[in-house]
Amino acid sequence: MKTGRYFIGTNTCGLVDMVIWSTLYPVLAKESSLSSVTRSKCPKVADWFEDLLADKQFAQAVTKVTASCGFTPFQVYFKGDIFMVRPATPPPGADPPTSPEEVLAVEQADIEEAVAAWNRDPAEAPKPRILEHPILPVEGERNILITSALPYVNNVPHLGNIIGCVLSADVYARFCRLRNYNTLYICGTDEYGTATETKAMQEGVSPQELCRKYNALHKEVYDWFNIKFDHFGRTSTTEQTEICQDIFWRLHKRGFISADTVEQLFCENCQRFLADRFVEGICPFCAYEDARGDQCDKCGKLINAVELKNPRCKTCAKQPHIKSSSHLFLDLSK
Repeated sequence: MKTGRYFIGTNTCGLVDMVIWSTLYPVLAKESSLSSVTRSKCPKVADWFEDLLADKQFAQAVTKVTASCGFTPFQVYFKGDIFMVRPATPPPGADPPTSPEEVLAVEQADIEEAVAAWNRDPAEAPKPRILEHPILPVEGERNILITSALPYVNNVPHLGNIIGCVLSADVYARFCRLRNYNTLYICGTDEYGTATETKAMQEGVSPQELCRKYNALHKEVYDWFNIKFDHFGRTSTTEQTEICQDIFWRLHKRGFISADTVEQLFCENCQRFLADRFVEGICPFCAYEDARGDQCDKCGKLINAVELKNPRCKTCAKQPHIKSSSHLFLDLSK
């Protein structure tokens, strides 16, 4: 704002300005109860806010986005009028709120607390708590357990993995810590499954060696991105194994595990049943010649391995045959 008219430092209204303007509307709009305090503390920001409000380009953009409704949507959702006072407990038999105003309505105590917090000296803010390991639940406090979907261990994580797997959880964990909640954020590498075995065969190492290698790579990448896990573990640890086996045996003893037979492809040369990832063949839907046993990469359709035409073992390239195998299932009907 020192070198240009807008936040992006040029004389052109940009996305950054639109986002910041929309975010500040609740505290800078003249209808807001916080407007006078905010404007007195941040006069340059207030001037920018008014300039942008009168900018034709900005007005045209808002009109286009809001389907010719102009500033009405902003006024409905951001101006001070939405802070309606309602009873702490709805009257018996009252219908649930339906309009945006009812849904967004807050109590008078919430408004007063927000105003007081806005005017409070930052030095008076609570100091972040220092969590000591092991982080355990504390009676009488807000205990928050946060977990990410476990990243698979057969590759090096990329941006898509981080954004879709751990970043959102990390942001929420940071928020909880700032709120001084007793927070535990855990994650780890998923090290079981045929994908690990396949990758180990490709690299000429044992599955255990592969898991050890990629677990270290995963941790290094997450550390570089400053992802703040309280604990980053592995599914292959002794503790994890004991927990999984205990769950299985408790289910088994209660009769929740049932046995059944499944038709699978069996390779006589390798003397083993072939998991989906160990089979390739011709897709029954689009005739793609290198379809996997679980999905065709060309047409995207899911496949049952026994449906492949001219299937071949991915390990030895021999043609397997269909054979029955016994499996254990969790009986969800019980």
